[in-house]
Amino acid sequence: TSASITVAVTVEKFTIDGEYIIEPTLVTVKKYEQASVVLTDVLKAAWAGTYDGKPYTLTGTETYSFYLSGVYTGEGGFLYEFDGGPQSGWMYCVNSSFPGVGASSYTLLNQDVMRWQYSCVGLGKDIGADNSAWGVTDSVQVANKDALIWKVAEINRDGSQADYGSAYSDALLVLKDIPASQESVDAALAALNSGG
Repeated sequence: TSASITVAVTVEKFTIDGEYIIEPTLVTVKKYEQASVVLTDVLKAAWAGTYDGKPYTLTGTETYSFYLSGVYTGEGGFLYEFDGGPQSGWMYCVNSSFPGVGASSYTLLNQDVMRWQYSCVGLGKDIGADNSAWGVTDSVQVANKDALIWKVAEINRDGSQADYGSAYSDALLVLKDIPASQESVDAALAALNSGG
């Protein structure tokens, strides 16, 4: 229906161990759904049946003054803010931009790509956030990975990873490489678009 949209979601701990908690996933949600609600619903769905509690910790609520303080990572427990150092914590970006508002104040549109990323230094300096307004300079340069994330999310939805051979695993490696060049991102997407 026109009241539904499809968005891509990831949860990434690349700065800790180079891995995803949630690989690129397409979800259908209500138009203008809050980013915080989409994230928490994705986490609940991912761990349904394997983890009894909430697979995240927060301050505020899912719909008001939401702040993500921890994410369940599986057998290793949770990854909390400050686990990666005094400036570490969870940040989100939508369409390669870091919104200047909390996730419960941000609403999603069709085909948005929302990434939740763990940052260890400089309020996202290590994941490409431009925080020059806060006096943080020289962020790592990051490519726009949105189209590649969307394509991988489609493949994951369809369960067709094997059809793409090494192009699929190569694409995941590029996505997990924080400073990957735009050329390598575009090449990985081209390889997937040509069928692997």
